[in-house]
Amino acid sequence: MRFIKTLLIASLAAGSCALLAQDMPEAPKKRYIFNNGLSRDADKLRLEGDTLVEEITLPGGAKGERPYAISSLEQIDFPEPEELTRAYKLMAEGKAAEAGLAAERVMREFLIFRDVKGSYWAPAALVRIQSLSEGNRVDEARKLVEELKKVSDDPNLVLEGQLAVVDGQIKFKKYDEAQEELDALKGKVKGAPAGRVWLLEGDINFARGNMDEALRSYLRIPTLYPTVTELQARAYMGAIRIYQKQLPYSKVSLRETANELVREYPKSPEAALALKVLEELDQAN
Repeated sequence: MRFIKTLLIASLAAGSCALLAQDMPEAPKKRYIFNNGLSRDADKLRLEGDTLVEEITLPGGAKGERPYAISSLEQIDFPEPEELTRAYKLMAEGKAAEAGLAAERVMREFLIFRDVKGSYWAPAALVRIQSLSEGNRVDEARKLVEELKKVSDDPNLVLEGQLAVVDGQIKFKKYDEAQEELDALKGKVKGAPAGRVWLLEGDINFARGNMDEALRSYLRIPTLYPTVTELQARAYMGAIRIYQKQLPYSKVSLRETANELVREYPKSPEAALALKVLEELDQAN
């Protein structure tokens, strides 16, 4: 009886393991796609210099190798590297230096495939640009933007790099350089990127004490780009900062703008700041 119970337990355990194995998701496959339409699993090829090498079996059973030049690649189909996902997360958490290091590792990994469609070199380069700009290494960031221009066929990715440079210039009070960069972009971008340009110009004018010009820049965003929701709360907050500078004459505008920000974008970080502004107004009455 004990023997039968042991067999039953072993059988159940084996079945559970089999079910767990079935439930476990397969790791995403990595594939190389060549310009002649040929496709190969990446784990069946090894990289040697600028060549991918496939081990093959020749007629008669002998082993051989088939080389593929990197230049013959049309596309690589790889899942997003974990290190790049980590870099995005670190950047969102404000850990720019760590994010830049993680991005640099991805850039090295994909350097040989930098010019190939599907490569993660360009997205990693953007994170690196953002990191450099945050660390007052704007000249290095600008050089990397120029390199990105030569590699990426995504104009929005390049533009994000250019705007990251401007962000860094503003942060470290290089206002003339930042304005020059923005002037070069005006008229060349539309939609959300154009809204970003005006938002940054508002930041420049605010920093310089040009409050009327700053307010006009901020108010362009809800007026001309109302569907670009990710910019609205920042634009409202920019206007609120100006109205705070103009108190007591701007008390009505300040209260209305702060209330609208809280009402329209209650989950934004700016909404919490607007609530504090409203509390201060109430306490001053």
